[in-house]
Amino acid sequence: MNESNLSRRQFMLSAMAGIGTAAVCGASAAVSKDGGAKTFPSMEAAVKEAWRLVENEGACRVLVRGNAIVSVERGRGPGPLLRLFDAEPGLLEGAVMVESVMGRAAAAVAVKGGVGKVFARTASEGARDILSAAGVPLEAKVMVPRIMNRDLTGVCPVERAAAGLESPAAVIAAARRTLVSLHGGGKGVVA
Repeated sequence: MNESNLSRRQFMLSAMAGIGTAAVCGASAAVSKDGGAKTFPSMEAAVKEAWRLVENEGACRVLVRGNAIVSVERGRGPGPLLRLFDAEPGLLEGAVMVESVMGRAAAAVAVKGGVGKVFARTASEGARDILSAAGVPLEAKVMVPRIMNRDLTGVCPVERAAAGLESPAAVIAAARRTLVSLHGGGKGVVA
């Protein structure tokens, strides 16, 4: 089963069970052939295309600024969003984030990066609380108590590490520690 079909299957299983799903996110990719932002006639058109990329093309996260898609991410976990935040924090400022799975770590990065609004296919209650406390609007198709791991056998390790933390900085620190631990402190891990 390819990754796209697997993520759709996990989403459907979690939506039916009402328990959450694994984050299936990864590396950021350019969105136009020349490496620049892909523009649309309006912000609404750009957000509609962002949803299409998340729903049908396997993107886990798409950032829209004005009427342009400025970032598309594919793969797994909150690590790529943390790397994007570290490398290009200004890219998040005022952006609309269209997210496949919004857990506490992604919500904390959205808040610290200054994201203006979040649309999510699935969001955890903890993510909602972090965004709400910062005044960042969230619209989620499915709200779950917590994000589950990839096997749907327990809570996502990053979500579990951030449980009970309210400060975005504390959530981000817990996410970084967990990612380093999960990946053995190897190269390319967000520390």
